Amino acid sequence: MTNLREIKEPVVIVCEGPSDCNFVKALVERDLLAGIQAICPAEQNEAGGFSAIPKLLLGISASSGWPAVTGLALIVDANGNPEKRFSEAANMLASVNVSVTRPFQVEGGHPAGGIFLMPGPGRTGCLEDLLLGAIEKENPELIACVNSFADCVQSPLGWSANKQAKMRIHSLMAACCEEEPAAALSRVWVRKGNPIPINSSSFSDLLNFLRQFSRPATV
Repeated sequence: MTNLREIKEPVVIVCEGPSDCNFVKALVERDLLAGIQAICPAEQNEAGGFSAIPKLLLGISASSGWPAVTGLALIVDANGNPEKRFSEAANMLASVNVSVTRPFQVEGGHPAGGIFLMPGPGRTGCLEDLLLGAIEKENPELIACVNSFADCVQSPLGWSANKQAKMRIHSLMAACCEEEPAAALSRVWVRKGNPIPINSSSFSDLLNFLRQFSRPATV
């Protein structure tokens, strides 16, 4: 049975999991963007991840709020093959009659559609790669420390690139968040000592993508 979701805003951003979702929410709050709702499959004890997105999209399209949706976007990891991942994501949107022909841009229609591949244009990888880049700009010494840690324990050096990035970001969170060293990435934005600078220019591409869907909130 398809789970329905309550649509609260005209623009719906669908992410793979809570970490991506709460990062988008943090950016939306930072930039005072209005009318954007970020959701993911795992928010309600459902199976999460990329493969769970089609079921979520079906639920959204069957909800009472669907006619009021003006924008629908997917934010997903590029992994090692951005072209393949974009094709898969575009097919998912096509299943709810949203057409997207190129990543990183918003294409017209009702609703308008878009696909953003993490960590950004011309790159492979995942959310954690984007976050590590932001940390490196702000505090390169932290990256040097976590790289030394990886060299010391050795095991991670044989992991996939995505898993290595996840290890590095979680190691830095554990070392910096005294309030909660075991904080999940989905909660780090409200933890003291968060090593990820939300105001980083590393997030400009994603912010510009979101801005195409939204407008500044009135304060």
